[in-house]
Amino acid sequence: MALKRLFFVTLFTLMVLSCSKDDEPKNNAPTIADKAFTVKENIAAGDPIGTLTASDKDGDALTFGIAENDNGLFAITAKGALSLATGKSLDFETAAKHTISVSVNDGEATTKATITINVTDVDEETPAEENSAPTIEAQSFDVLENIDHADSFGTVSAQDADTDDTLTFSMNDESGLFEITEAGELSLVEGKELDFEGLESPTIDVTVQVADEKDSAQAQVTINVTNVNEAPEIESTTYEFDVAEDISDTEVIGTKIAVTDPEGDALEFTITAGDDNGLFEVNADGELNLVQGKNLDYETATSYILTISVSDGELSAAENITVTLSITNVIDTLLEDPTTFITTWKSDNPGGSTDTQITIPTSGGGYNYTVYWEEIGNPSHNETIDGILGNTTIEFGSPGTYRVAIDGDFPRINFNEASDVKKILTVDQWGDNPWTSMQTAFYACENLTIPATDVPDLTNVTNMGGMFRGATAFNQDISGWNVSNVEVMESMFQQATSFNQDLSNWNVSNVENMNLMFYGATKFNQPLNWGEKTAKVNSMIRMFNEAESFNQDISGWDVSSVTNMAYMFNLAESFNRDISGWDVSNVKNMSVMFSGANTFNQSLGNWDITSVTNMIGIFSGGLSTENYGATLMGWATQEPGEGPIPTNITLGASGLEYCSNDSEVLVARNNLLGAPYNWDIQGDTGVICTEP
Repeated sequence: MALKRLFFVTLFTLMVLSCSKDDEPKNNAPTIADKAFTVKENIAAGDPIGTLTASDKDGDALTFGIAENDNGLFAITAKGALSLATGKSLDFETAAKHTISVSVNDGEATTKATITINVTDVDEETPAEENSAPTIEAQSFDVLENIDHADSFGTVSAQDADTDDTLTFSMNDESGLFEITEAGELSLVEGKELDFEGLESPTIDVTVQVADEKDSAQAQVTINVTNVNEAPEIESTTYEFDVAEDISDTEVIGTKIAVTDPEGDALEFTITAGDDNGLFEVNADGELNLVQGKNLDYETATSYILTISVSDGELSAAENITVTLSITNVIDTLLEDPTTFITTWKSDNPGGSTDTQITIPTSGGGYNYTVYWEEIGNPSHNETIDGILGNTTIEFGSPGTYRVAIDGDFPRINFNEASDVKKILTVDQWGDNPWTSMQTAFYACENLTIPATDVPDLTNVTNMGGMFRGATAFNQDISGWNVSNVEVMESMFQQATSFNQDLSNWNVSNVENMNLMFYGATKFNQPLNWGEKTAKVNSMIRMFNEAESFNQDISGWDVSSVTNMAYMFNLAESFNRDISGWDVSNVKNMSVMFSGANTFNQSLGNWDITSVTNMIGIFSGGLSTENYGATLMGWATQEPGEGPIPTNITLGASGLEYCSNDSEVLVARNNLLGAPYNWDIQGDTGVICTEP
């Protein structure tokens, strides 16, 4: 049992000793530099030679002593005052230099330094006049931390009873910051800087020695570094924060604006620009907030750029701070949701519903949607209607202009000349609704415009037939729409009399039906550089019928699949482009194709008309005798690779003239009229042509 107790006592003792060793703070030894002094050989015992200084990082009290003396010549006080020892004397002729070792102790650690005492010779044979040693007292000087090395901040004073003596000053400064001229002027060492905040202590003690030609004296000079106010320092001049519009006035916006003041003065932040409505403030900690009682509104402003200055009450930072705030929308209603389909209606426009109602037209099934409506100018007048499965008539309670948001399953809108076509005014937002069809979507919506900046999702749409038919006010940019899966564009812009937008970027590579596409689109005259993308189109009946302004280069179109071009350019009064290179080898019906297109004057003699069965009324003027003759000659000639010339064709040539004195034209015309082709050419007239 005794052994067991002894074991635990020993273990406890070791643990205590181990913990004690780990917990003791580490002592830092004092530091002292080697030093040299110069004295005359005839100094008296007890006369001072100089004062030693040392430093201790821990601030411990220091005690000086002589570790190694030279024949006991020297003595030192605990404070470091070195002197000639009692009963001792120096002799230049015996030794011109003495070296001793001085120790300094902080109570735990001891550090040593080598001290050299240089002895100067004194003429001992010639009686010397009695000299009065200079006297110097401890004194202090104040210096600003931003002083330049070229500027003196004080002159050390000393006295000498022998007024004719010249006094020379020198200095020992362990900090290495200061220097003194022989005349006693104090200054900063070149290349050094003072930093009040960075000094361990703003009070620095140096030892200044003053000497005449024979004797010297020294004293402690205290230099007090005084603080100079410095401007605040900015860590970053730019900040960017996203801010929800519903942030409260007690929440910090973003992160603190990082600014420090060298003196630790309180900071003052001022918003100098970008806050005309006084919404924001910055506290002394650099925290940006809303002013109490203020709030943000995404619909009013989506961003702010604030310019902020900062000062310490006296000096301002050299640069301003720029804070960019991007306001994020908080969806309060479906009208603020970027995914909803939003339209605007005027309930008291003529229609089938009453002046306080509108009817949203649908077609087919697959509907289950929510409507939120709000009166423009009176947002408190609103309603949400859920679970709608098809057409719905909304009762507003009073006539007015209303914005209507639709969310949920809403595959198709289909006005198709419905009774309320005049009530819808705008499509404000398409949202992300996956439309399934746009056939007759806005047919006869004569007041419709589309200011929406997004585009509809047409991924699943194959039919856009009649989409804007009769939408006489519509003329917005829709060039960015993805129509790559659309197959039917029949009557898409028929009678859309204001429409004139560039569609050349559309990918129409899957379109098969372009019948009546621009029929009656009287202002349309934009590039349609579709080239090979028209390769699947099989019908272009009345495509530009009455498109009286259209005159664009469409010579590059691939029309090789088209079988019907009846009325294609009928009454297209401006069209006159060379389309002689078209491959029309599969076209069967060209009836009334250029009737009323009286500007059109191009030879079509290169066309392969092998498949044509109907040319009734194809021309009604426009072609010159030269181009009409070239067309007849080309059609009457079977080129290599072409099929046979069609038979029993009725060719409408009303108002056209041919040169009856041109044998080649006559032969071609007669060949077509005669067997085996038996054409019936109607309306042309032979004239005598003058040789060019």
